[in-house]
Amino acid sequence: MRTATPKVGLSARVQDATERLDAHVRDIIEWHFNHETGCPFWLDFASTLNWDPRREIHCFADLRKFPPFEDEWLRGGPIRRWVPKGLAHLPAYVFETGGTTGVPKSRVAMEDFRIDYEMFSETLPDEYFPRGANWLMLGPSGPRRLRLAVEHLCQYRGGVCFCVDLDPRWVIKLIKRAAKAEKLSDKRLPASAIDLLAELAGGDARIALNTLELALRLKSGYLKPADIEAAAQTRIPGYDKAGENHYNIISAFIKSLRGSQASAALYYMARMLQAGEDPKFIARRMVIFASEDIGLAAPAALNLAVSTFLAVERIGLPEAQYNLFHCAAVLAKAPKSRQVTSAMSQALAAARSYPDLPVPLHLRNAPTKLMKELGYGEGYKWQADFKHTEGFWPPELANSDFFGQA
Repeated sequence: MRTATPKVGLSARVQDATERLDAHVRDIIEWHFNHETGCPFWLDFASTLNWDPRREIHCFADLRKFPPFEDEWLRGGPIRRWVPKGLAHLPAYVFETGGTTGVPKSRVAMEDFRIDYEMFSETLPDEYFPRGANWLMLGPSGPRRLRLAVEHLCQYRGGVCFCVDLDPRWVIKLIKRAAKAEKLSDKRLPASAIDLLAELAGGDARIALNTLELALRLKSGYLKPADIEAAAQTRIPGYDKAGENHYNIISAFIKSLRGSQASAALYYMARMLQAGEDPKFIARRMVIFASEDIGLAAPAALNLAVSTFLAVERIGLPEAQYNLFHCAAVLAKAPKSRQVTSAMSQALAAARSYPDLPVPLHLRNAPTKLMKELGYGEGYKWQADFKHTEGFWPPELANSDFFGQA
């Protein structure tokens, strides 16, 4: 169970968290740069500095005094240089990664990695991660600590973890399936390029397929291993269709449209498209926006948005990008009105509050003589813009005007 923070208010909670983080930093620095507990690497590293970390690092912000950590430090060399003296009596676990780009990087983990995940377990809501439930892990189980971490977290919460290993053979199969779907010949995508894609992906099919898509954009002819390497080194946008960034970017896109900031809207849409977002998802959101935020101010915007959705559906990328950017630019520059949205909200609220009011007799259909005698449709005339003297509302809602209040 989480311990309640004694302070209240956002600023107080931030201050409390900052104080605890700073205290944790001081403890870590004291441990790693103390000759009785620190590891040989950091003790040797400290000797190259002209200042003492134990004396000058007092908070998280002070960590900027250190030079940037170099990834190459993890490659090669005796592994014991990373084992702290204070933990030398415990068994060490070594995880190697990055072997496809040279000498593997070695990462040492002690019993503390289990403690880390036990602490992390306390942040998981039981509603979504019920204790005692079994887990299914679908991913690479190779040399990285991912599988062990997930397994331990599941075991700590009382469950059994079942692992489905996505080894390179599965990734290769998915690449070939994608190549067949895109009608890529063996010359366009040779086996050597497929093997390299799988190797660089490290068991992650999404990375492999994203790299392939990027390589096809960068090179129009036959793909060689060098082309795959070039695509793999190109920065791929950080974007997960099921993650927070997905919702953040679509939110920024809609807010830019609403704020009539056309250039910003096009930028966010470009980011989504480059990251592989479904163009129909973007088109659907613009159809909604056309009625929700433009509405009566420019009714033709809805026609354009629907036409754009149909174009995306029938033409597809990359050609449909013209339609998407055209539509987004028009919607951003169009006049805005939320009258329809506001009136809709009021109409729905009224229908919920008065779901069973009888329709006034003079507005009812009168297909028979008896109904006419009872007053159905009385006084109504079939003519354009006819306004009945008794109005159009049930008495309980007489003279309501959803647009006057919108």
